Amino acid sequence: MSTFQDITFEFKGERYTIRANGVYRLIQQLHEIIPLSVLLDPVSKDGKEKYTTFDVVDAYTCCLNYAGANVISEEVFAEIFDDKEPLNPTALIVTLNRLIIPPAKYQQATSDNDEEVKKK
Repeated sequence: MSTFQDITFEFKGERYTIRANGVYRLIQQLHEIIPLSVLLDPVSKDGKEKYTTFDVVDAYTCCLNYAGANVISEEVFAEIFDDKEPLNPTALIVTLNRLIIPPAKYQQATSDNDEEVKKK
């Protein structure tokens, strides 16, 4: 049994799935591109992002290739400028952030945050 769930990525209309038992290994590879501390807290106190668009592109490329795609970072980067459905680097960092947090912990954090919002 895995702590994680299957994860599916989409690129150019194709779907690529990473089985739950492979997610931890992917996280290890992502850490080489963007440290986990940055993925968990991507914006500094002065409001600046702690990562570059190139980091996010490389990380997403890593995910796609780990899931069985055969793409290079340049292809993913070019999709940011696609006329019809551009990739959004900010949305990708959110996707990567959610990837590294086990689902039960994410659900608990979301639930705790909802309770905080209700108190205010």
